[in-house]
Amino acid sequence: MMQGFAIVVLIVYIIVSVATSTRNQSIDTATKAELASATAEAELYYDGAGAATYEGVCGSKGAHTIGGRVHAAEQKYSKTQTTFSDEQSSQWNTAQCHDGNQAWVAWVPLTSSSEKHVLAWCTDNVNGATQTNAILAADALSCP
Repeated sequence: MMQGFAIVVLIVYIIVSVATSTRNQSIDTATKAELASATAEAELYYDGAGAATYEGVCGSKGAHTIGGRVHAAEQKYSKTQTTFSDEQSSQWNTAQCHDGNQAWVAWVPLTSSSEKHVLAWCTDNVNGATQTNAILAADALSCP
């Protein structure tokens, strides 16, 4: 009888673990897709800004700004507030978007990110998208 109970507990544990892992992978995939869309929007911003600049692309108002997409990507991870200040570094659990004249970068934590093990998806206009285990430094305009 006890062995049967142990087997049932083990099966339930495996099912819950697989469901959680699948859910987290789905969230991370949605985060990456949101940032891929942000990349395309940023290029439209640069081409349409008239001055060929990325300055202001991290905003949330105006044509082809990406702040809303970066925030939407973060909301898939948690309900924290996205930071759009170029002078601030990111935290393990907070998205960040920096922009400058000729460059921009967006950094969003992935579901397994923690205070002791940072894991994020980062994209910029120079290097493209990459997974990183480093926070985004203040004033950075490319992925770490």
